[in-house]
Amino acid sequence: MTAESESPPRTATPDEDAFYDRSALIVIVAFVKNVLAYGSFWGIWGISYCLRMTGLHEFSKTSFFNLTPSQNIIMTSLKLLVVAGILVLAWRRRRLDPPALFASIGYGWMIFFVFSPAVAAQYLIWLAPFILLLSPRFYGILVAASSVFLFAFYTVTSGGFPWYFSHASNKLNLISAHWAAIPWLTLTGGLVALLWRVRRQNPDVPIVSLAAISPLKP
Repeated sequence: MTAESESPPRTATPDEDAFYDRSALIVIVAFVKNVLAYGSFWGIWGISYCLRMTGLHEFSKTSFFNLTPSQNIIMTSLKLLVVAGILVLAWRRRRLDPPALFASIGYGWMIFFVFSPAVAAQYLIWLAPFILLLSPRFYGILVAASSVFLFAFYTVTSGGFPWYFSHASNKLNLISAHWAAIPWLTLTGGLVALLWRVRRQNPDVPIVSLAAISPLKP
């Protein structure tokens, strides 16, 4: 019996290389256009809401369009901070066991919601299953905080209770924005508390670092 000779590995043709290059470029352009260049509604969530509440003129406008240079700079900086934070999170947790993937996604969503310049009410469902797997106790707190905001939001935008039709105008968004501070503060405090818990469980692992976390505890 003669052993069959192994065929050499197949290499991509120039046409295939060009196709992959074009595909990668299309994905990068789409990401920049649809994520980084996406126009958020200033002043109704998180940090942009806090800056609007200072009463300073350069932060007072609430809109998607024609924002001040200061508003545009802050919004772009926050978007870049979210992307950078999630990339660092993924890089540091790359060696953890597979079940820790869901916790990593939960942390990623928390980074997004804490630092995002704007969030719509329906976004709050996105992170729910991952927060439940990350910390059931915090999930219960977040559900309670989000429920208070959503009840107020739909009551305001529906013109009262019961809810028959909801329309979120600019004027009504400014009213419901005060209630949106409840889930945002809850997420901010929760992120700090969970990071502190990780720090206590793994005292030798620095919080601010690019070093990979060993697969000890998720």
